[in-house]
Amino acid sequence: MGYGPWIIIARDRRTVVGSAGFQGTPVDQAVELGFGVHADYRKQGYASEAARALVFWGLRQPDVERIIAKCDLANAASVRVLEKAGMSRVGEAEGMLLWELRRPQPDK
Repeated sequence: MGYGPWIIIARDRRTVVGSAGFQGTPVDQAVELGFGVHADYRKQGYASEAARALVFWGLRQPDVERIIAKCDLANAASVRVLEKAGMSRVGEAEGMLLWELRRPQPDK
């Protein structure tokens, strides 16, 4: 429950401006984050707010140890969203930047 797509609603609470969610349920304790916002509503913080909320929720699920994402090398807006969500670049593959955020480990 909760891993699929969620709609992103404009601040006016009447307009659907995009969607965000995880690409399925956890596999090997990882879920993949995805998001998209309609062009008319980009650069207004909707994707960043949704990504941060999903990362917060996802890392609190008992079967999730890490959140992963990927975006096109040239997609500066998605890079900013993933950075704002606390994710770190961990590599490149097939023209895509790979991202990850691991659940913090408790101090020993």
